[in-house]
Amino acid sequence: MFNKLFRIETYGMKNISELITIDFFPLTVDKVSKKNISNVKSIYGTNGVGKSAIINSVLLFKQLALDSKLLQQYNEISKINNLINKIKKEFYFCIIYGIKEQINDKYMILKSEIKLVLDKETPKIYNEKLSILNDQTINGDYKTIYEVQLGNLLIDTNNKINEYFKNCTLNTLKYATCTSLIQDNDILNNLKTIIKDNNISDYGIFKYLMLNHNFIN
Repeated sequence: MFNKLFRIETYGMKNISELITIDFFPLTVDKVSKKNISNVKSIYGTNGVGKSAIINSVLLFKQLALDSKLLQQYNEISKINNLINKIKKEFYFCIIYGIKEQINDKYMILKSEIKLVLDKETPKIYNEKLSILNDQTINGDYKTIYEVQLGNLLIDTNNKINEYFKNCTLNTLKYATCTSLIQDNDILNNLKTIIKDNNISDYGIFKYLMLNHNFIN
């Protein structure tokens, strides 16, 4: 498996009140294979411009994507409250990345987004979204694979995998991301059983959540 990080976008961490974008590779997908060296070599600047805030943004995004218990721990909630911009009172992070199985394959481009809000000093997941690029440039059109809005998973439930995942994550998605929950042993084992027992070839959300989890991890 070959992976590449194309872009990160973020705001809401410490003194980063407005959206910032960092591009690592050319925006046009078919040019990426010709350039294996990232555009970004380092992040530098004077004290207080937001260098550590960018690093903290990456770390918080990774925690939200991998740890389903993060927003249930008092110490972690306190840390997040101290990190999120006091005026914005929300945190947003997005990664755009490419995955391909063979070196000569074309990259499948995925866009993973999480938005966290402070509700009376309690961090909650306001929005989570995973999309796939339907264009030749990462600024182009994306097709939504799934989206969570205020704890409600928006997904095609005609697929058995999607239907099961939606039902078993009810009332949990304000405090845990789909990407983190896919590693829950009960959910993971039940999904594998459904796939096996029903001879399912379309893995639905399961395929993309595993790809997202593995890339972020």
